Amino acid sequence: MTASAPAAVPAPAPWWSTTRGDLFLAGTDALLVASTALTGVGVLSWGQAHSPWLPMALALPGLLGVSLRHRHLTWAVALIGASTVATAVLGHSVAAFVLLFEFFFTLTLLGSERVRAATRVLACALTAAFVVGTVASGGGLGQALTAALGGALCLGLPVAWASDLRVSDRLRAVEARRADEAASSAAAHTELALVRERTRMAGELHDSVSGHLSAIALQSQAALNASDPAVRDAVLGQIRSASVEALAHMRSLIDVLHAGGQQAEPLGTLADLPALAERARAAGHQVTLRVSEPLPGLSRAAEAAAFRAASEGVTNALKHAPRRAVELVVGPVPGGLELRVANRGAPGGGPGVGAPGHQHPLPDDAGSGAAATPPGGGNGLGLRQLAARLDSVGGTLRAGPEAEGWVLSARVPTLEEEAT
Repeated sequence: MTASAPAAVPAPAPWWSTTRGDLFLAGTDALLVASTALTGVGVLSWGQAHSPWLPMALALPGLLGVSLRHRHLTWAVALIGASTVATAVLGHSVAAFVLLFEFFFTLTLLGSERVRAATRVLACALTAAFVVGTVASGGGLGQALTAALGGALCLGLPVAWASDLRVSDRLRAVEARRADEAASSAAAHTELALVRERTRMAGELHDSVSGHLSAIALQSQAALNASDPAVRDAVLGQIRSASVEALAHMRSLIDVLHAGGQQAEPLGTLADLPALAERARAAGHQVTLRVSEPLPGLSRAAEAAAFRAASEGVTNALKHAPRRAVELVVGPVPGGLELRVANRGAPGGGPGVGAPGHQHPLPDDAGSGAAATPPGGGNGLGLRQLAARLDSVGGTLRAGPEAEGWVLSARVPTLEEEAT
């Protein structure tokens, strides 16, 4: 099963950053230039003798450059600049103003950082030149202010406007990148959640079913070896009971899957320990259960984890050393409850975790060394999953050979300790 988050839908590009937007602006500029040329509005004194069609013809290359600036910036700047100079020399102030505006706007919006800086300097220099030229030609304060205002409108306004649009484009790009990162992160979290859920369900399956199946295998062997019909009937009854319980637990897991992966009810409590020991004894094994009262209060998850530790320990002991006596001891310890399963006289195996008599917290990757492989083989999967289950409730697990034989020791915290 692979999780995938919906792909982030990119935001539509703003109208000013597309070729369609360039065509729209070029058409608007063309209408403005044509209307002023045909009506004679905005024609300077030295340009009054020219035909109104001439400024339109000279402005046409610049308007073409406006429509091409997002595809061919260099050609666009060259065409707009040439048309600006030509219409200014001709004396058509409106066409020159429109093209000068587009020239500085294009350089600021689409140019590099160095070009943008040079454009700002050029705009300031030309505005200052307008003012100085006006004053030098004998113009008064009012004319100087008019020149400064004209320079600000023709040069400063396009630079400021294009700078704001460029910042807006950058913000849009940042937001789009964040949206993509959020979508990727959501997909990763979903995949991780699915992996954890599959791991949890695998642990539930192992805990609830494999223990019963192992008991059934051991009990069926005892039934085959039993010569007394009464003993054989008792063992067969235990086999049937274990089969029914395994089937019920399997149905519970299936119901959880159909319910959308909700947390399953804990399977097994400390009250089920006598039945666990009785099933093993009915199969002909020597299992002793000793419970030291009073037992501390545990959460449902901690109690289920303790029961699973007992079930895993007894199952492993009977599987790997069926002729050895097994002792299951449960009792309170400071801050929690300890459960020990000892296979008396079992042969030594691999090294255990921690020194005898000491508890060690599980590592982060619960199971990688948290429990030694029991003697007689096995891949240790059950112990690794048990270690992870205990770790999830703040418990610890230790398994390995000790002086008294092979020992599995599990501790779980009380309700008060788990809350803190």
